[in-house]
Amino acid sequence: GGGLFYAQKSFEAEVVSAIELADIDALAARVDFEALRAFLKEDIRRQKTDTSPLGRHMTGAGPSIDKIDAVVDYYVQPANIEILYYM
Repeated sequence: GGGLFYAQKSFEAEVVSAIELADIDALAARVDFEALRAFLKEDIRRQKTDTSPLGRHMTGAGPSIDKIDAVVDYYVQPANIEILYYM
């Protein structure tokens, strides 16, 4: 229903506001960074190893497989998320 849509929009607005204000505490309170890092590591690794015709063009994008964990760990934390937001 509309409540879920509103809640999602409200959550997104709160996260964007926290980033724009560099409010690390507010951002950390709203985002499960450990779960987000785990998801991104798995997703990037999956994309880089996708051998389908559509996926092959992504294998050269982003960090090499052996650097995925380090890159995600560095950027996906409250103190560095602003870097990604403005990329």
